[in-house]
Amino acid sequence: MNLILKLINLKPSNMLTKIGSIIGKETVELDTNNVPVSDPSLLDNFTKLAVLTVLAAYRKENIIKVADEFSPNIDRKKLGRFMSYVVNHPIAPMVYDLKIQQSATAESINMPYEPNDHEVVLNFSGGIDSTAGLLYNLDSSQNVLPLVVSFGQKNQAEELASIERIRRKLAIAVKTVQVDLAQEVDKGAREWQYIVPGRNFLFMAIANSILRRSQSASASIHLCAVKEELGKQKHRDKSLYYFRNVGKYFSQDTGKKITTGSPFTQYTKAEILYWWRTHWEKRYGISPHDTATCYNGHKCGTCRACFRREVSLICAGYEVDPELQAHPLSDPVGFIKHTWIPEIQSGKKPRTSTLDFLIALERSRQIAPTHLRKYLDETSWQTRRAMTARQKKIESTQLT
Repeated sequence: MNLILKLINLKPSNMLTKIGSIIGKETVELDTNNVPVSDPSLLDNFTKLAVLTVLAAYRKENIIKVADEFSPNIDRKKLGRFMSYVVNHPIAPMVYDLKIQQSATAESINMPYEPNDHEVVLNFSGGIDSTAGLLYNLDSSQNVLPLVVSFGQKNQAEELASIERIRRKLAIAVKTVQVDLAQEVDKGAREWQYIVPGRNFLFMAIANSILRRSQSASASIHLCAVKEELGKQKHRDKSLYYFRNVGKYFSQDTGKKITTGSPFTQYTKAEILYWWRTHWEKRYGISPHDTATCYNGHKCGTCRACFRREVSLICAGYEVDPELQAHPLSDPVGFIKHTWIPEIQSGKKPRTSTLDFLIALERSRQIAPTHLRKYLDETSWQTRRAMTARQKKIESTQLT
């Protein structure tokens, strides 16, 4: 792949496209006038459903009417239950029971678009996991289209800077789509603890819309979840259950075989990063420090995203990111003391995540505060032995 495509700040088209409505205390009609989209031709039935689901979750409403039609092969009651599963995250402000209605005509079938020959669309955010997925696909010589979806996320500027840095180094083409949900995302950020409900479904729906025009009879959508994220309950829009059902619905609707999933279902973030350090970094000239992962959008070093990222980097043998405003293992805001360790003690953390934290803490002992050094010193000999075994497991990683 040697085409260089500069990321452009795309402006919404003047063509008005209906998206649908959210029905509740009042009915809210949505179209590309109040939700600008840079490429309205991608607004097919599932993309409209994705936009409406995000907004219904923020507005705490359950009835969605899509300005489009779904294939008769799709049971909309079951689809509604599945979309409810997607947004019923443990921190959701209510329990959702989404009902999906549709209009009488499929507006999207009349939208002009260009056919393509894409076989894989990769949801690309410029973070560690999606960049690893890009390098993995390049290793496999797959015809992959990196898809960037900007929807008004808090860390959008940092993500786009990371994407441009990586794109330039690899000299590849990137498809950028803008969906303006910034107002709702900002308004609901605190209540949803910076999680955007249905975010990954929005990414995958746009990818599906691209593949709907592919001349290939089968294609794949990659969303690069790692092993520790695949449980059915917590990371609902990254679970194996989620991937199976998304692919099923897309395939039923398009008549193509659309597979959805992650190449990293058998690997943790630390294991992927070890392979990156020992293989990809020399081959592609891309460092994990070139990527961006911060809830606050400025490498704060205090949020959960920065903490998990640095723990995995340290376990893989990397130094802490020099651009961080604070070292996460110094516990600058008490996140480890008041949140992470209590989650370990209550059994909420997988054993692997606990061991990775302890390994990273041991390697950061010199900057760790007294309470964390004490916690580390009280680690049992059985756990110490497990830490050694875990480190050997990381250092024997072979991505296939």
